[in-house]
Amino acid sequence: MNRNEIKEFVYQCIKDEYGTDDLNENTKIVDTGMDSFGITTFFLSLDSKFKYFGEHIEGVDPFSKIDIKNITIKEVIDRCLLMNTK
Repeated sequence: MNRNEIKEFVYQCIKDEYGTDDLNENTKIVDTGMDSFGITTFFLSLDSKFKYFGEHIEGVDPFSKIDIKNITIKEVIDRCLLMNTK
C-alpha cells in the first residue's frame, strides 16, 4: 500500500470507531473523538493489517510503546508505511 491508501485506511478506521470526519495528519489520536475502547480497537486493526506493534513479546504490553496522549495521525501513518515495507 502507498501512503495515500494507508491514510484512507487510517481515516476509515477512525470513522468506524465513531471518530470525527474533521481530520488531518496533525490531529492527535486522542482528539479524534474515539473513546478509549475505540482507540484500542483502532490500534488492533492497524496491527492486524500492518503488524503495527511489530513482534509481540510475551509479558510486554504492546500499547506501552505508544505515547497515546501525543501520537498524531501522521505518526500512525508513518509507522504503518514502515511496517508495510518489512
